[in-house]
Amino acid sequence: MKSNSLINSLLLNPVNWLNEDQKSENILLYSRINLSRNISNINFPVNCSETEKKQVLNTVKVALRKISSKEFIEININELEDIDINFLLERKLISNQLAASNGFSYLVFNEKENLQLMVNEENHLKIQLIRPGNSLREIWKKISNFENKLGRIIPFSFDKTLGYKTSSPLEVGTGMKASVMLNLPGLALANQIESVIKGINKLGLTVNGFYGENSSYIGNLYEITNQSTLGVTEEKIIEKIDDIAHQIVLHEKNARQNLIDKKKEFFLNSIGRAYGILRYSYILTAKEAFDYLSLLRMGVDLKMFNRIDFRNLNHLLISIQNAHLRKYTGINFKNSNLDTIRADLVRNRLQN
Repeated sequence: MKSNSLINSLLLNPVNWLNEDQKSENILLYSRINLSRNISNINFPVNCSETEKKQVLNTVKVALRKISSKEFIEININELEDIDINFLLERKLISNQLAASNGFSYLVFNEKENLQLMVNEENHLKIQLIRPGNSLREIWKKISNFENKLGRIIPFSFDKTLGYKTSSPLEVGTGMKASVMLNLPGLALANQIESVIKGINKLGLTVNGFYGENSSYIGNLYEITNQSTLGVTEEKIIEKIDDIAHQIVLHEKNARQNLIDKKKEFFLNSIGRAYGILRYSYILTAKEAFDYLSLLRMGVDLKMFNRIDFRNLNHLLISIQNAHLRKYTGINFKNSNLDTIRADLVRNRLQN
């Protein structure tokens, strides 16, 4: 199957990293771990020849066949149009670095879309596992087991003193980036979000937006991840992020309760206006949609809306994005008004 057809087939699948029956974890949306690895005696991708990149891909494919009977799907990133690359980014199947890579870069993933291997990204291999809710420890068990199996076949570049060698000094050591995505509209309404972000940064963690590294904040969605991987174990990284995430969830719940106690009309009006704008607008930018869906998600979490469930909200969170809108409608981006199409989609989904 051609890459374009494969990508179009993904439209029928809900993303696996949003849970339809989350409980506390309407605040903590998903957890993710990335492991960066390189193959011994082959240049990093930035200095790789095409022959070496092909060697990397073939090495990964042979290893996968040996450790798993399940079929993996392959997509050549460099054959894709921009809309398809952005579609994969929106589904969090690829990184910004893989999207920008030049020459013989591949996405290899399983049918459930919860395990991805990015080949010839910044490093030879980035293994990604993503799950809904607070699940870093579960993910670590699975991804560690998978990486160990690969490592018995692929000679990963490793130094006994430094750890795993990577193209970026920030990833040398464990080569692991662990992260959680949080929806924090209560802290935003309480004007506390900036101080929370500063506090997280002082603890040696990074706060990114919905689209990952260096992306702007949108929809009150914040991804917390570790900065460095050297001189610390994977378990300690996970423990630290787990602890901080737990504290932030409590801060978010407290902010919501304080707003109910002290600024009830303002709080309820913010959520009610968000619903009204989403339900009745005929023009809706992506930022507006993200921002108001965040507030509406909080309202559903607080049982303010009986006829709206997280299944609908999860579908909207994905489908309001530009590449998904273009894919759903089949309309040429240059000749269409995406803000109108987005408003129609949201309005109809909330109506039904």
